Amino acid sequence: MPMLVIELGSLLVGFVFGWLLIHTAYDAKEWDYKAFLGVLAAIVGGAGVDYLFSTAQITTDFIGYFWIGVFVGFIADIVVRAATKKPYAVK
Repeated sequence: MPMLVIELGSLLVGFVFGWLLIHTAYDAKEWDYKAFLGVLAAIVGGAGVDYLFSTAQITTDFIGYFWIGVFVGFIADIVVRAATKKPYAVK
């Protein structure tokens, strides 16, 4: 059971980072590459920490769950913005 909680936690942290990656760049009223690069650096740092924790547990690949969460969060923000017709949803 604890392994499932750790995997789910890794997936959810990735989801939040993925959501923030596109959300911060589009909320600046124009494409803000500095915000995009800042969040991207946080994602890479989070992946590094996730990798360090995964070396202790060889049976599970936490980094895979993290990157799946990043991808799903990234796409989810674009879908929500397109569905609600927020400005700068898709350029």
